[in-house]
Amino acid sequence: MKKNFTLLCFLMAIALSVQSQISGTVFRDLNNDGLMQLPGEPGVSGIVINAYDGSNTIISTTMSAANGTYTLPFTDSVRLEFEFGAGNLCSNAGTDFTTVALAGNNVRFISASTANVDYGIQNPDDYFVT
Repeated sequence: MKKNFTLLCFLMAIALSVQSQISGTVFRDLNNDGLMQLPGEPGVSGIVINAYDGSNTIISTTMSAANGTYTLPFTDSVRLEFEFGAGNLCSNAGTDFTTVALAGNNVRFISASTANVDYGIQNPDDYFVT
């Protein structure tokens, strides 16, 4: 009986750790509506996503993948911050490329395991030729 209980607890811990995550996509929001439309609005790689706890300590960090997706383990209420990495298509010192609308805030407060925490960005070079 004890062996079965231990196995059950182990399997429940694995299931909770798999489900306890924050995930989403960083994408080029070309029409500035806050929603990712495929295939026209591609994912953006190289965006750093940091999760901070209540004492302002980074507890997890990741970078968006080639298709713009990311996943962070969820352990507690966190503040997410999306940051532009060096060499990114949208990296330009001092410029904020966040969109307006739903997905445009580069700081988010998350209190539960959540999917589709998307981040829409724009690059002025998509609209202006220099």
